[in-house]
Amino acid sequence: MAEALECLRLLRKLDDDMTPERIVYGVVVVSITVAALLLNSLLIAVILKTDIIPRCLRLYLTSAATAGIAGAVTNALTLIPAILFRIQLMDPINIYLSTLDTLGYLTLMLTTTIIAVDRFIFFYMNEVNFIFRKIFASCIIVS
Repeated sequence: MAEALECLRLLRKLDDDMTPERIVYGVVVVSITVAALLLNSLLIAVILKTDIIPRCLRLYLTSAATAGIAGAVTNALTLIPAILFRIQLMDPINIYLSTLDTLGYLTLMLTTTIIAVDRFIFFYMNEVNFIFRKIFASCIIVS
């Protein structure tokens, strides 16, 4: 394994220079990360301060916004320093910091799946939706 790694290192030299492409990519990632943090924080503030959004939708949106913040924080801790400052994180630290991103991703996928199931029941299974509406009257999203 070590021989293969050395061979790959010889084939592709590591550039320590800050290329224009690297700077542009870093600026784009920083911009998206800052926008994600601000917009998800704003969404959580709106959810907590107002009663405009139905209760069940609030749970879905809070879950999705929290997962988005987890991904953005991970970008800020790992990806941005690696792109702009050439910081290379060792394996245990990289794994620990990336766990937050993985949990955020899994939370977002689960939330999206739950929303899809909820919408499927609402549109295609009216009898089940009617039963759910009786049981969870305050939690059903009426479109």
